[in-house]
Amino acid sequence: MPRSPAATVTSRWEWVAGGVSALLVLAILAVLGLELARPRRPPDVQVQVESMVSVSGGYLVRFRAHNLGTETAASLQVEGELLDGHTTLETSSTSIDYLPGGSVRRGGLFFRTNPAEHQLRLRPGGFVLP
Repeated sequence: MPRSPAATVTSRWEWVAGGVSALLVLAILAVLGLELARPRRPPDVQVQVESMVSVSGGYLVRFRAHNLGTETAASLQVEGELLDGHTTLETSSTSIDYLPGGSVRRGGLFFRTNPAEHQLRLRPGGFVLP
């Protein structure tokens, strides 16, 4: 059965849809290319105290963990230590499941002793690469 001439003509809207689709594919490829070209830096985590509040049974130290690197840290351990001079009074730790490069996560550590009355040291512990 012969085709009609109208069946082989591509409409203007098909050209528009094809052009938009091609631009989207090119944009995705450009973003992926830039991501691959970006220098890779291992996780570099800074932990900072945001606040200390009294809670039932002790004190809560809220912190902010910022990954300055480009690689992700998974199962990141955050450790807190209360010191009186060189003596460790108390420790507390938690883990952050996933800290992508350049991102920030917040959390908290509980202590029985008032952290405002002693030296508080927060630091990142170990992590795994996902």
